[in-house]
Amino acid sequence: MRIICTVECDSSDYVNAGCLSQPDDSGVLHPVAFFSRKLIPAECNYDIYDKELMAIVRAFEEWRAELEGTEIPVEVISDHKNLQHFMTTKRLSRRQARWSEFLSRFNFKLIYRPGAQGGKPDALTRRSSDLPQGDDDERQEHQNQIVLKPENLSPDMLPVSLNQAEIDPNDQVVQKPIEDLISIAYENDTVSSKVLEALKNRDSIDPPELKEVKLPRALLSEKHQRLYFKDRLYIPEDEELRLHLLRSSHDSAAAGHPGKAKTYELLSRHYYWPKMSRDVKRYVRNCHICSRSKASRLSYQGLLEPLKTPFTKWEDIAVDFIVDLPRSKNETTGQVCRNIMVVTDRLSKQRHFIGCGSIEARYAARLFLHHVWKHHGLPKTIVSDRGTQFTSRLWQRLCQRLRISLKLSTAYHPETDGQSENSNQGLEQYLRAYVNYVQDDWVNWLPLAEFAINNHRSETNGVSPFYAVYGQHPRLGNEPSEGVRKLPQKQQLDVAAADRFAEWMTKLTENLRNEMDMAQSQHAEQANKFRCSAPQFKQGDKVWLDTRNLSMDRPSKKLSDKYIGPFEIIEVVGPATCRLDLPPSMKIHNVFHTNLLRSASTDPFPGQDQPMRTHVKMEQDNNSREWMVEKVLNSRITKNRYGKIRLEYFVKWKGYPPSWRPQRDLIPGSEALLYTFHDQNPDRPSPSELWRRRSS
Repeated sequence: MRIICTVECDSSDYVNAGCLSQPDDSGVLHPVAFFSRKLIPAECNYDIYDKELMAIVRAFEEWRAELEGTEIPVEVISDHKNLQHFMTTKRLSRRQARWSEFLSRFNFKLIYRPGAQGGKPDALTRRSSDLPQGDDDERQEHQNQIVLKPENLSPDMLPVSLNQAEIDPNDQVVQKPIEDLISIAYENDTVSSKVLEALKNRDSIDPPELKEVKLPRALLSEKHQRLYFKDRLYIPEDEELRLHLLRSSHDSAAAGHPGKAKTYELLSRHYYWPKMSRDVKRYVRNCHICSRSKASRLSYQGLLEPLKTPFTKWEDIAVDFIVDLPRSKNETTGQVCRNIMVVTDRLSKQRHFIGCGSIEARYAARLFLHHVWKHHGLPKTIVSDRGTQFTSRLWQRLCQRLRISLKLSTAYHPETDGQSENSNQGLEQYLRAYVNYVQDDWVNWLPLAEFAINNHRSETNGVSPFYAVYGQHPRLGNEPSEGVRKLPQKQQLDVAAADRFAEWMTKLTENLRNEMDMAQSQHAEQANKFRCSAPQFKQGDKVWLDTRNLSMDRPSKKLSDKYIGPFEIIEVVGPATCRLDLPPSMKIHNVFHTNLLRSASTDPFPGQDQPMRTHVKMEQDNNSREWMVEKVLNSRITKNRYGKIRLEYFVKWKGYPPSWRPQRDLIPGSEALLYTFHDQNPDRPSPSELWRRRSS
């Protein structure tokens, strides 16, 4: 036989099928013969590999006379790619060995084709007359069996409740059999009983109870003493039953805590009751696990509200610190610095960069006196973050005595002190360009960094800080040789000229204020395009707190809760800030921007569980209070999450319980206490021992 023959085979769970085709003169395949054969019950239990191979065997048996002895290999097309390696497989089952011996009589080659392209044999496997017609079909008897019976399970494998604190993914959440709950609900519900009776008797007059169901009679049906609406089981008004169904469609591990729409879709596949969508929404919005674990998809909450524009230069300033830099020695004073104090005038944008070793409140006040006050006088307001320098009693008392208004940002809201944040970024960018490889000379670049940044034109007011403060630009050294033209002696002594200069400086300051107002308005308008108005919280409301800026004690940030709470609002501080009633263990400032808060629902579905996360603790936050060390109690050497060893001290705090803290947190101002501890406890781990371990 010189004509190429093509055999297309396919198999489903219950049918084998094939199609024999031959090409015409133009190469187009035309079907010559078809076959399909139902599988017997034993064959239905074969795995898919054997079923696909069996379809090929059955095709060669069907067309043995046409396919045996061909000179040109028969092309056998299958959608099971692993069959291409069948003829080279070494270990075969007895059944496969018999099939291999039979197929060796034919000259053929296997070709893989995706199932979506196999229309003809696939259609033959899907004929409704060949598929099981019901649960009593003998081909399904062996598939509907219980593998593990109740007597095969030990007591510790019995179903557990969802309400427990920790859930094992392998647990099956089962409370009371659903059929029992449905039966009880139908027995106690007179409405569904009356409607079922009317449907059975085919009464022409609708019973009054049908109005309570609020469903058109034409869409109702009765099956097995149950009422169905559009082939969905009607659930009577039974809170326990509805709660059970809501839990199984939302809380269970198989459901996965979906949102409102997906929970409703899962539930509505099989069940219906009036106002089911309302109950689903109520249940989901009151789910504490969803509220804690799901990220918010809302726009930034709270419109940008710029601070009031200062009236004069150096009247309103911003102060911040850049901390934990590499040690750098000042070549002029010999001081070793690790931090930078950044002071910025909000009107002229003039900045001062001050290298320092300690950032304690007492030392920060001294730096402010020596480097800022002597040049510009006393400010009226200071804007800063909630660093320990500015929340300390010393700094607050100093500002109170000098009648300086201290404006602290809310917790984790850097937009309040955006001026300092921009100054920090500009300085860090400058230092990255000029410091040496080991980064130990940055303090000696601060004078030139301050000069360069103060000589750059500000995008806010259009002039450089030098020009805004002094009315002229400083010399860079690259000016023309003739220099700046000097005024004649007569003009220098002209009082009118001095008046004109004073008037010009006044207009310059006014222009700075106008430009700053305009820039802030434009910035606020642009920023508010991507924000929405702050929610109108009120005292007594319950809210969830965003954990993005909080240090949790759990191993992975990605698997930790997105929100904690809910907490009660005890005061609405401003249009976009609220004070929360936090537990004493959370030692952080309790005023937060509304963007970090999310409203908590307080109308749970009757009987709905709202488990609290009892094992969530907060690590101590050193940026919210000035912690005073009273005594060092112990020391140890441990490893951090990256495997690096570090020295920790067990410290007794003034006003707070003792805790373990890394050595770096205790260096400023605590040297004397550390020396005393090691003198009295020479056997405890010390910095020298830490150094030896790291060197070994």
